[in-house]
Amino acid sequence: MEMSKQIYSAIKAASDENELEVTRAFKQIWLGIVGAIKAIYEDMGGEKISLRAFSELIRLMLDGIKIAAPPQRSDCVRFADAERSRISGVKALFIIGANDGVFPHGASASGLLNEAETAALAKDGAELDFSPAVQLDSERMNVYEAVTAPSERLYICCHNADRTGTACAKSQLFAMTAELFEDDISVNASALGQEFYCATYRSAFYSCLQHSKDKTQAAANVRLSLKGSAEYSERLEYAAMAAAQRTDKISQQTAKTLFFPKDLNISATRVSDYYKCPFSYFCKHGLKLFGTDKVQMDARYFGNIAHECLEKIMSREENGKRVYDENFTKKTDEQLAAEVSACADEYIEREMGGAFGKTLTFKFAVERLKKSVTYMAAYFREEMKRSLFLPIAFEYDLTDENGRSALAIQLADTRIQIRGKIDRADIYKSDAGTWLRIVDYKTGRQSFRAEEVYHGLDLQMLIYLLAASTGLRGEYGELRPAGIMYSHIRFVKAEITPYELEKAEAEGKLAEKTSLARAREYKPDGLMLGDEIMPALNTDSEGIFTIYRLTAKGAVHGASTAKPVSEERLKAMERFALNKVNEMAEKIHGGEIKADPLETGGVLPCTYCDYKSMCPEPDPKNPRAVSPADKEKLESALEEIEKEIGKEEN
Repeated sequence: MEMSKQIYSAIKAASDENELEVTRAFKQIWLGIVGAIKAIYEDMGGEKISLRAFSELIRLMLDGIKIAAPPQRSDCVRFADAERSRISGVKALFIIGANDGVFPHGASASGLLNEAETAALAKDGAELDFSPAVQLDSERMNVYEAVTAPSERLYICCHNADRTGTACAKSQLFAMTAELFEDDISVNASALGQEFYCATYRSAFYSCLQHSKDKTQAAANVRLSLKGSAEYSERLEYAAMAAAQRTDKISQQTAKTLFFPKDLNISATRVSDYYKCPFSYFCKHGLKLFGTDKVQMDARYFGNIAHECLEKIMSREENGKRVYDENFTKKTDEQLAAEVSACADEYIEREMGGAFGKTLTFKFAVERLKKSVTYMAAYFREEMKRSLFLPIAFEYDLTDENGRSALAIQLADTRIQIRGKIDRADIYKSDAGTWLRIVDYKTGRQSFRAEEVYHGLDLQMLIYLLAASTGLRGEYGELRPAGIMYSHIRFVKAEITPYELEKAEAEGKLAEKTSLARAREYKPDGLMLGDEIMPALNTDSEGIFTIYRLTAKGAVHGASTAKPVSEERLKAMERFALNKVNEMAEKIHGGEIKADPLETGGVLPCTYCDYKSMCPEPDPKNPRAVSPADKEKLESALEEIEKEIGKEEN
C-alpha cells in the first residue's frame, strides 16, 4: 500500500488552504486505517482467520472512525460536536441544546456487555473504557472544555419545548451556571423581539411576511428597513399585491387540476374537512401540504391497530375474503388477549419498525392499547351472543377491484367517486326484509349530533350506509337501512361496588359481572330504527349493548337519550347527506376555497390548524358556529326531503 506516500505528496503539493484541509482529512483516514490494522495484529497475534472474517472485522473498526475537519481560519464561525472536537482561540461560544440528557449526556448502555459484566472483566484486568462511570467522567470533561474555551463570551442555550410541543427540562449545566449570579441573567428568545432576528435582508423579508398582519412598531421598522434594498423592496411590493388579491376563490381550471384531473375522488371524512374550513381543505387536499409525523402511539396508530385486531379476531379467511367466524363467541378472555397481543405486535413490527428504539412510554401505551382492544373484543363477543345482527363485511372497501366506487354521482362534466372503508357491516333478516347496520369503531368520544349534521359534519356513517346498501345488494339482495352505530374503543375500568364484588365471587359469576360492568362504559351511540329491529337487539341489563336505554320489558325507556327513528326519516337523512356531498362538489368545481371556519363546541378549527400561518384570516371575528337551533333547521329540511321521497315513490 502506497497510501502514506501519496498522502505526503498531496500535502506537499497542496496549493491553497482548501486543498490542505482535504489532505488533513485524508491523513486522519490513513491513521485510522493503520491503527485498525495494527490493533488486529497486536491483539490477535498469529491467529489465522478467513479473508471474509478479516474484511468484516476491518469494516466494523472503520465504522467507528470519526473525522474532525475544523476550518483553518482566523475569523470564522465554527460548528462542532463537543464530544469529537478540540477547539482553541475562541472568543465567543454558544452551547446549543443544554437540556437534560442532551448536554451533558447521561450514561447509556452500549455494546454487548452490561455494567455488571464490564465490572467483572475489570476485576480480571480487562478494563473497558465504555462503563457508565467512564462515560460520565468523559462527559464532564467535555463540558469543562466547552465552558472554558471562550476568552470573552459564553452563551448557554436550551429549549423550553421540542417541535412537538413536549416540555424539555433544562440541564444541570444551565441551572448551575445561573446560580453563580445573584440576578437572573437568563433571557427568553421570544422576548428578544422581531428586530433581533433580522440580521440580513433575507431574514428580515421572511420575518416581515410572518408578521405581515402585525401593527407593531417593530413590524413597521422591519418593513421600512427592507426598502433600503431594491430587490427586497420589489419583493415586498409583490407580496402586498398578492395579499390584496381574492383568496376565497381559484379558477375552475386550477380547481380541476388540483382536485379532479379525472374524477372527483372524495372520502366521507373529506366532506367534513371541507365544511369545517374550505381553505384548510384546499391546503391539505389541493396543495397536498402535509407535516411530518412522528412514529408514536397517537390516535392514528391506536385506531389502525384496533381496527386490524378486531377484524382478525372476529373473522376468518374464506375464498380470499374475511367472513364472520362463528367460533368468535366461544373464545375465552385469555384467547382474546393472546390474539390481540400477537396481532398488535405484528402490526408494530410491520408498520412502526418494531420495538427497537422505542421509549418506555411507547411500550406502556402499547400494553394499555392491548388491554383496551381485548376489553372491546370481549364486549363484541357478549353482544354477538345476544344479538340477531351478524357481521357480513369487515373493513369493507367501497372501491371494487376495477376501481369503481359503490356510490358514484354524476355532476355536470364531473363524476364523483365516494371512497373509503367501512369498519363493519351487520345484517338482520326478518319477515319484513333484510336490515343493514353500519358499525364504526371510534377511539375518541365522538357522538352523533344533529346540529353538526346540518352543517355537513358527521355525515360519514350516513354516506357509508347508503353506499354499503348499494354495494352489497348484489350479494345479499335488497337491503333496508337499520341504522348507524359508533362503538368507542378506549381503556375503561369495571365499576363494581364491594358488595357486588363479594356477591359475584360467592356465586361464581365474577367474570360475567365484570364484563357487564365494563359493557356499561362501552355503551354505543348512533341512530337506529325502533320496532322493526328491536327483536334483533339484546334487551338484557337495560340494553347495554344497544344505543337505547330499555325497560325490563324491552321497550325504549322514556329517559333514553337516544330515540328510535322511522325508516322514512333514516332515508331522508341519507338523502340529506348526499345533497351535502353534491353541494361540496359544486363548490370545489367552482373553486371556492374561502377561509371560513366552523366553530363546534366552542372550539374553532383555527386553534389547531396546521395552515394558520398562511391563512388570510387566521383569527376570524364572526365565524360560523354550530348552535342548538340548527337541530330544528335540520328537522325542517328532513321533513321537506321526506315529502320529496314520498312523491317519487308514488
